[in-house]
Amino acid sequence: MKNLIKLTVLISLFFGTLYAQNINECKTDIYFGNGVWNSAKGTEASIRELHEKIINPFIIKNDLKLKAKYGQIKLQYNWGQGAMLDVLETYYQLKEAGQVSDYQFFAVIAILTKGNPILTLGAVASKELMEPFTRAWEQGNVDDMWQKYYDESFKLSHKVLLISHSQGNLFANRIYDKINPTGYKDYFANMQIASPASEVKAQKGDYVTLSTDLTSFDPVINFIPGSMSPNVAGESGHELVSAYLLQADPLNKITTKIKQLLANLDVEPSQWELENELNKGTKDYKITLKHRFDTSITTMQDIEVYPFSPSKKLYYVQGIISGYVKARCGGFKIETTWVGQDTATKIAKLSHTTTLPHEYIAPKCGVGYHFEGTTCVITPFVGTVYVSGGNNYDTWNDWSVGLCYSQFTDFEVLTFATASIGGQSDCSNFIMGQKLYPRPYTDYDTTPIQIAFEASMVELGGAGKALAGSLVSQATTGFHPSTYTITTTEDDGTDIWNIWISYKITGI
Repeated sequence: MKNLIKLTVLISLFFGTLYAQNINECKTDIYFGNGVWNSAKGTEASIRELHEKIINPFIIKNDLKLKAKYGQIKLQYNWGQGAMLDVLETYYQLKEAGQVSDYQFFAVIAILTKGNPILTLGAVASKELMEPFTRAWEQGNVDDMWQKYYDESFKLSHKVLLISHSQGNLFANRIYDKINPTGYKDYFANMQIASPASEVKAQKGDYVTLSTDLTSFDPVINFIPGSMSPNVAGESGHELVSAYLLQADPLNKITTKIKQLLANLDVEPSQWELENELNKGTKDYKITLKHRFDTSITTMQDIEVYPFSPSKKLYYVQGIISGYVKARCGGFKIETTWVGQDTATKIAKLSHTTTLPHEYIAPKCGVGYHFEGTTCVITPFVGTVYVSGGNNYDTWNDWSVGLCYSQFTDFEVLTFATASIGGQSDCSNFIMGQKLYPRPYTDYDTTPIQIAFEASMVELGGAGKALAGSLVSQATTGFHPSTYTITTTEDDGTDIWNIWISYKITGI
């Protein structure tokens, strides 16, 4: 029974990890959206031609990593209802988009059916009866498409390129409007071919439609009211393969535009942002992440991530050491020990191919600290603080506020708020109400820096006078100021005072 329980737990852990490993911001899924009168099986020829004419020779180019990045084109199926109902659905979509009105119904149907009298008359006869059914059918298709995009791509942090043809472009625009959370719109691109739509709604979008030749045209698209202007030349036609993939100008422009859209997707920022830092200041430094805009995704909850480049992409690396990384795409091996490692500056390595530099995790230490062995320790600093001010000729009871300077740019320039003598003519108990903090102090934590003053001198009117007392740092927490007391032995009545304080940071 005990072994059975162990096996069950192992299986659960395996499948849980397997699911989590699907998160991959380096992957782009390519979809094909078909036009009317296409069965799911019939679209296979179109997908095959897209692979052979564009994706394989110009995008993947026999590169195994690019093949893994883009994979096989997925079908985003535009359900077929039958010839006449498909035509009615297209008309309904154009009407909803504001491109056509009811008075244009007969003419638009004739265009969509390429003048087929039987289909045209059948659509006219059934328009009123079938519109409610067509509306519900179309909405169901849109909902089904969106669910597929979300489950197979967006939920896994994949980017999406949709290559759509004919009526598939109307569905593409409908999908773009439906994307929610809207942040996913930045990770969606659409290449429209032979589009009846009046625009490509996707911000990352483009289109190709025949024909700029005066003697040729796309017999379906060019006559639809409001459709986008032709922008490629070639023989007349509307079919994806024969008219657009087997003619030079359409093929070249489609290829160029697809490459640009893929490049635009690649530069989008990571969808994942820092939630917590773990084991900060040690060799086991990791981070946890949360999704920037989709709060429903909890796949990465409590999963530790190697922060090689925290602003880059999230993906999983499988190997002797496996785990999620935030890094440039293409890393294939995680190491925590390697030949030539400088353990003071590098605690982990992500190997890339020889064409890319490797990435490293440096210990997370704040200014004023360095990494030794397995943790961050204080770095001793020796420097001088220079304080200047004062304008009273007769007594030391009315000092002006001065400024505190440091010769190191890593330290803040501070203004101290109080400089009082407390009525003592012998200048005893001179108080500065500020504390030195490394810049930026919050890079490490909120523990105050303790300063040990090794030597101090006060100069009054140019005559050096040794300090009779000591400079004392009172314990505080956070950013509350410490009080330093300087005790001098003589008041010579001059109007200018200058104090140099030599210090060394020795601990936190």
